[in-house]
Amino acid sequence: MTWAQRYLNGNLSVADSMDWEVAPGGSPWRIDIMVDESQIFEVKRWANGTNVAAVSNQLNGYVSGAAGLGVAATASAELVGWADMFVVYSGMFDFSPDRVVVWGGENPVGAVWFDTEDKVDRNVRLKANLKYNQEELGRQLGVPFPFPIPVPVTPGMPVVVP
Repeated sequence: MTWAQRYLNGNLSVADSMDWEVAPGGSPWRIDIMVDESQIFEVKRWANGTNVAAVSNQLNGYVSGAAGLGVAATASAELVGWADMFVVYSGMFDFSPDRVVVWGGENPVGAVWFDTEDKVDRNVRLKANLKYNQEELGRQLGVPFPFPIPVPVTPGMPVVVP
């Protein structure tokens, strides 16, 4: 379905199988993202890892709360190992925008973290930079992204895949 079809039909969802801010009526809790009516994610600022315990508690609470309503929800591992980056301007005359990194965590599974580039672990930052640079290259060349970058491999050398 095209964007115009979604808009004209009143369906403004990002994806048909994804829901944002999911909660039963009158409930004190709400799940940030739910995919396929069972996989859940909680989105939080990384803040140097200070929110890990809170996110873990939230995800566990959502799983048990959903079970009480007869919904088999689980924290999703789909984004573990994924990272991306985007540029954020704070205003029209912001000439030094922030680069924000978003990544899927495994501590806990189901967490989606974000923070400015300077406050993120080096490995996550490198993965996000690689994806961002591939997409930028694709945009500049007019090639659909993600643009694959060929890597020469010497025969007989071991290949390490992250």
